[in-house]
Amino acid sequence: MKFYIDNKLVYEITDTQKKILLHVFHKELFDDIFEHKIRFILDRELEVASSDLRNEWMNKLRASGVKSIPLDQYELAELIFSQPGYKNKNDKDPFIKEKNEPPSVTLKEKPCAPPIKFNE
Repeated sequence: MKFYIDNKLVYEITDTQKKILLHVFHKELFDDIFEHKIRFILDRELEVASSDLRNEWMNKLRASGVKSIPLDQYELAELIFSQPGYKNKNDKDPFIKEKNEPPSVTLKEKPCAPPIKFNE
């Protein structure tokens, strides 16, 4: 099983890895389960980024005199992108890759439930 983004291979599950996973997943559901997991991860990242965009811009839109704020997240995003002061991540914080160092990626994470402690 191979995962691509814009025709670039980003992850491959080997036959042995698939066999390991099939120890806990039904073969008939395997592809659907992992498609769902990938969609969930990407949808979650989109949800977090959309929320950050909305939180950063709601007061700015009101202050700039925008009277009608779309409820649809994509229409709201397009309205924000059309604002003269809008800057994306690269515009606000240019990415600088030091020579021979891999880029570090910081993903926003929501707090997880605390670990379960037994016999305390």
